[in-house]
Amino acid sequence: MKILITGGAGFVGHHLANRLVEHHTVVVYDNLYTGDSRRLNSNIGFVKGDLMDLTHLSKASRDVDVIYHLAAISRVLESVKHPRLCFDTNVTGTFNVVEVAREAGCKIIYASSREVYGDAQYLPVDEEHPLNPKNPYGASKLAGENMMRAMAATYDMRYVIIRLANAYGQGDFSRVIPTFLHNIKEGKNLVIYGSPSKIIDFIHVDDVVDALIECLDVNAQILNIGSGIGTTLGELADIFASFKTFRKSFKVRVVEGNACEVDRYIANIDKARNHIDFKPSIKLEEGVRELVEEDIEPQD
Repeated sequence: MKILITGGAGFVGHHLANRLVEHHTVVVYDNLYTGDSRRLNSNIGFVKGDLMDLTHLSKASRDVDVIYHLAAISRVLESVKHPRLCFDTNVTGTFNVVEVAREAGCKIIYASSREVYGDAQYLPVDEEHPLNPKNPYGASKLAGENMMRAMAATYDMRYVIIRLANAYGQGDFSRVIPTFLHNIKEGKNLVIYGSPSKIIDFIHVDDVVDALIECLDVNAQILNIGSGIGTTLGELADIFASFKTFRKSFKVRVVEGNACEVDRYIANIDKARNHIDFKPSIKLEEGVRELVEEDIEPQD
């Protein structure tokens, strides 16, 4: 197949593109706001472009069979600082992607977020949980979902929506795991915003890519993609502290959190297991250890 990936030079996107190109023709469309085209396999076509440029996006989408729509303002705090940019990119930009997919007659696989649920009323959170986002990012992702479902129903389009938990892995930045790792490399203490008991579902990017690829074979589904395991920030700090790779010990400092962030989330992934045979295989400690060994020099 010929596959277009918006945001394909970004964190999840470049991992997906480099895997897909083994069996498909892949084109990446990215404005490089946070992405880096140097991470892409040389066999991948690259088009520098913005989601707001409908003409350019339409040309890039010509003759494609599937669009993976990953391009987004994807961090909660950035959406709080720049809500207009978040809306333009995640809502208007998503509408533009849906429009070009309708014109091309191709399928869309849309990366949404666990942020659409807001504060969990129960754990683990399944796809039927009430949708009540508490920050601009979550609201923009839900708007994108609703746009896609409505357009698909109106124009008989094929789509899949995945609601991602907290992805981590090589090439990520700013989120909690790469920030912990950066602080340790710089000899700084770890900072926990809010309570150490805050619960996060961490999912390795390789498992995310597995799920995204399996979505090629299903239609009209909304699926949670996570590990199905909750880890507190205190437990995450303990994982880092357990590695003997570090040259010196570090302390954990707790500071006031952000009211816009969700305090606890664990994905119920039963539906993904049933529909795409999703089986996350990389445990958090294993994934973090891999990052540590790649980025930190061993002790003498």
